[in-house]
Amino acid sequence: MLVAQSSSIDPLALARTRSALECHSLSVIKHIVQNSAAITAVTLPCIVTELENGQLLTTGAEPWLFVRCELVRLKGHPMSSAALRLSELIVEVERAASKLEAQLAGSWEPSSQPAPAASRTKRRRP
Repeated sequence: MLVAQSSSIDPLALARTRSALECHSLSVIKHIVQNSAAITAVTLPCIVTELENGQLLTTGAEPWLFVRCELVRLKGHPMSSAALRLSELIVEVERAASKLEAQLAGSWEPSSQPAPAASRTKRRRP
């Protein structure tokens, strides 16, 4: 469709066109990536099994590629004991997740990965 429209569209606008898919199921996203040329952003603990099996490869990360979130509350209102405990748990889980991410990132850097599966498959004879 884009090819058919390319003569009637600004070439710069066409170059900026890209596909996107939003999905709330990690298993669906993994299936799409494993069966197409799609890419996704995902935390390493979510795909460690696929990395170990050689089904997925990382492309590397940039120093700016991270997610920062904050816990917020209404100014002037004290936090309840449940809210305080929840914030402590979130910080504890985030520290553990960050530590695991760092360990996995060292193991799955693009330079330490095996060759893609396509280069290891048998070729058909003509």
